[in-house]
Amino acid sequence: LKLSSVSQRSSRSAQNPPVRASDPGAMFTRFVEPGRLALITYGPCAGKMCTIVDIVDQKRVVVDGPESVTGVRRHMMPVKRLSLTDLCAKLPRGAREKTLRAALEREERTFQAEALAPQRLSARPHQPSLAPRIGQPAAMFSRFVEPGRLALITYGPCAGKMCTIVDIVDQKRVVVDGPESLTGVRRHMMPVKRLSLTDFTAKIPRGAREKTLKTALERDEIMKKWSETAWAKKVKAKEVRAKMTDFERFKLMVARKKRAAEVKGVMKKTKKESTRASENQLA
Repeated sequence: LKLSSVSQRSSRSAQNPPVRASDPGAMFTRFVEPGRLALITYGPCAGKMCTIVDIVDQKRVVVDGPESVTGVRRHMMPVKRLSLTDLCAKLPRGAREKTLRAALEREERTFQAEALAPQRLSARPHQPSLAPRIGQPAAMFSRFVEPGRLALITYGPCAGKMCTIVDIVDQKRVVVDGPESLTGVRRHMMPVKRLSLTDFTAKIPRGAREKTLKTALERDEIMKKWSETAWAKKVKAKEVRAKMTDFERFKLMVARKKRAAEVKGVMKKTKKESTRASENQLA
């Protein structure tokens, strides 16, 4: 899941060239990732700079100043208390303080809180050339919450059904659509935590209509590709078992016992033959 800073300026986005909404990097340019420099906006360390060194979950990260440079010791912090910057150092997850300091010195980053204070950030012009993308989010994650992403609903009235993300409300909610004629899921808003993302993505813009969504799914054969995966077959088998009657479950149990007995007999016969062949060779 890609997270962005809530403090991005609208004036900066207006200066960037237009890009396609289906591109994962089209909506956000700052990601919660190891090595990302951030400004603490709330708490005892408010106003100090820190570096993200590990990700706990979608809401919490582990940050480190390091303490000898910025006065922030290593601790866990909510993402909502951080304001991400454009600076990112090349850093592995869970890096030690020594590795962090070496990476920061290697990248020649400055950590003066006065230079990156919020009041001066708004006055300085945006310079994309000073913020190269050192660490790519794709190195850790391959499935992103984006328009066109196929997902499995894991909780609620539509649990077990497939849907497609068509728009993003905020960091916790998205708008999904089946479409209803294909999967039985109507267009509605849903929390991200109730979705299980898949590897398949259709090329659609944000807020696409149902007709556009159906055309994209048919063109890319998304549902066909999904039905051929082991995950889809497992979900289908689970649905079939849930709808079985008591007598059908009894027949399944008897069939499993027969199969196990036949496999055991074949394995026993093969073992005997191999034992005899080895004895003849020794003789």
